[in-house]
Amino acid sequence: MTILSLHLRRCEQWASLIFWAERRESYITNWKEMKAFIMNPSNTVTIGTTGPTPVLVSYQPASVEGDITFQVTTVIESLAANTWRVTVTVTWRH
Repeated sequence: MTILSLHLRRCEQWASLIFWAERRESYITNWKEMKAFIMNPSNTVTIGTTGPTPVLVSYQPASVEGDITFQVTTVIESLAANTWRVTVTVTWRH
């Protein structure tokens, strides 16, 4: 029984690692797309505040087991021509 129990725990650990690795890859892809959008001079910047927007740690449309919801608020201020300050505030409860 002990060997089976250890094996199951190891499988759960690997599944967790795979889950977070996939989330990381998804995050990196999204980050690269956002960076390309931000760097494009043809895009307009909207000044103001958005949020708070609820976001799940899993980035899934619905909560999964062990998920945590955090709130993201973004403030964009114009400092000069083609210069902005972007402040992102992330809050959560634990």
